[in-house]
Amino acid sequence: MPFPHTFATWLVQSEVGISEVQKLLGHSTIAVTQVYAHLAPTELHRAVEKISVSLN
Repeated sequence: MPFPHTFATWLVQSEVGISEVQKLLGHSTIAVTQVYAHLAPTELHRAVEKISVSLN
């Protein structure tokens, strides 16, 4: 696979689970996969926005 960083990032940004990404890339551990799966700040914001909490 020529661009594993890009492939892993696209998968994670498409909400594919990290364990599935690990299996697709053939990594021995999740820690290795996390090195390849970079998240943009907008993706992190989107994750936090999924939380619905009333602060009243």
